[in-house]
Amino acid sequence: MSLTIPTVKQEIKDLKEQRATIDRKIRALEDFLGGQGNGGAVSARRETDIRPVVEDLFKANGNQPLQVKTIVEEVSKRHPNMEKQIIEKKMFNVIRTILVKKSYGKYCLKTETIPVQEQKTE
Repeated sequence: MSLTIPTVKQEIKDLKEQRATIDRKIRALEDFLGGQGNGGAVSARRETDIRPVVEDLFKANGNQPLQVKTIVEEVSKRHPNMEKQIIEKKMFNVIRTILVKKSYGKYCLKTETIPVQEQKTE
């Protein structure tokens, strides 16, 4: 086999395509394992939405600040078939969308009202 520049370039292109295909297959299999709860990479996009459970939890306690691990424990009680690792990954989206940080490690629900700033008259 003689090595020429065009054949080497073609070989590199073919190998990169094979690598991309293999990477897609690996990601799909890892997502499958995460959805089945058998370990491996965990996908937070699958299964159920935990936001309603988190909202109910905060409404039940009067929107008092809670730690993330407490929220994860309560959600895992209501969804016993969901692994805590998946719940923890889903919490990133919940924190970003419906929770606000009150103190170090404690969160509560975002309120719908925006505080009105006082206007200074001089």
